[in-house]
Amino acid sequence: MQVIKASAGSGKTYRLAYEYIRNVIEEPYKYRSILAVTFTNKATDEMKWRILSELNALAQKKEHGYTTMLQKDIPGITPEEIAEKAKQALTLILHDYSRFNVLTIDRFFQKIIRAFIRELGIESDYSIDFDYSYLLNMAIDKMIETMQNDSELRENLDGFIEESLNRNQSYLHLKEELANFAFILFSEEFNETELLKRKETLVEFFSRTEKLYQEASTKYQQRAAEAVAYIAHAGIPIEHFHYGKSGFVHFFYKTAAGIFEDYGKRVQDALNPDASWGKKIPDEVKKDLQPILIELCTFWNQQKAFLITAKEILKYYRSFLLLEDIGHFLNEICAERNVMLLPATTQLLKALIADNDAPFIYEKCGNRY
Repeated sequence: MQVIKASAGSGKTYRLAYEYIRNVIEEPYKYRSILAVTFTNKATDEMKWRILSELNALAQKKEHGYTTMLQKDIPGITPEEIAEKAKQALTLILHDYSRFNVLTIDRFFQKIIRAFIRELGIESDYSIDFDYSYLLNMAIDKMIETMQNDSELRENLDGFIEESLNRNQSYLHLKEELANFAFILFSEEFNETELLKRKETLVEFFSRTEKLYQEASTKYQQRAAEAVAYIAHAGIPIEHFHYGKSGFVHFFYKTAAGIFEDYGKRVQDALNPDASWGKKIPDEVKKDLQPILIELCTFWNQQKAFLITAKEILKYYRSFLLLEDIGHFLNEICAERNVMLLPATTQLLKALIADNDAPFIYEKCGNRY
C-alpha cells in the first residue's frame, strides 16, 4: 500500500492522476479494474479530465513531465512505447467509458448496494434521491395537513414555534425554519444516535434532564437570593461594595435572577479572606456573605458543564419531538416513491456487514477491482 499525504493546493490531483496513468501504461486493459474514489462531483470531473488529457498528451508525444516519471518507475520503457501504450489506453477508455471508474464515494456506495439488493430486501426498481429539500418539504406539507387531526402533533408543532421564537427572538417563517432544522435527519451524527430516533426514549431523556436541571439551578439560585435578601435587610446600597454594580456583588444579583455565567477576577479576589469588600462594608457583613460567595463559586465550578449543557438541551425539547414526526412522514414519502435517501445507504451497508466477514463483500465486487 502506498499512502500519499498532501495539503490543499500541493498537487494531489496531479499525483493521483499519475498513479492511474502509470497503471494503464504498464497494462492498458487495467483501467477496467481500477477504482478511483473522490469526495465531490467537481473532484471527479477534474480527475477524469486530468487523466484523459494527460493520456492524450502522452499519446501525441508532447513534452511532458510524466514521461520522465514513467521511465523512472517502469524500467526499460521508451518514450515511443509510452506514447503507444497511452494511445491504446485512451482508445480503450473512450470506447468503454462506463468502466472508467472515477466516482464519488457516495456513488461507489450505490454500486455496492445494487449488488446486494436481494440481501437487503430492497425493491429492484428503487432509486437513490439526492434532492433532500424537495422530499423534506413534501414531508413537512404532509405533516402540517395531518396536524389538524392529531393533537399530539399539533402540540409538538406549537412547542417548536415557541422554542424557535425564544431562540431567535424574531419573526418565524414556519416551513423554512422546519426545513432548516430537519436537515439534521440527513446527518451521519443523527443516524448514529439512537436516542433521537425514538420518541419515548427522547421524552424520558428530556424529562430527566429537566428535573435534574431544575433541582440544581433552583438550589444555586436560591442560595444567591439569600445573599441578596441579606444585603437588602441590612440596608446596604450596592454602591458601597467595591466597584458597585460592576463589582463582585453583582454576581449575587445576577445568579439570583437566573443568569448563570462565569464569574470574573473581581469575584475571585473577593473570595480572599484578606480582601476588602469596601470601606463602608462592616466586617460582620463580609463574615456572613463570604461563605455564601465561596459556596456559589464552588457550586458553579462543579456544575457549570451540566447547567450550560442542560439549558441548551431543554431549548430544543419540542423541536426534537417534532423531528421524529418529520422523520416518520419523510419515510412515508420515500416508501411511496420507492426512493432511498443517500445517508441511508451507509446505514444499510453497516447493517449488511455487521455480522458477516469481509470476504462476503469481496465476493460481490472484489472480482472486478
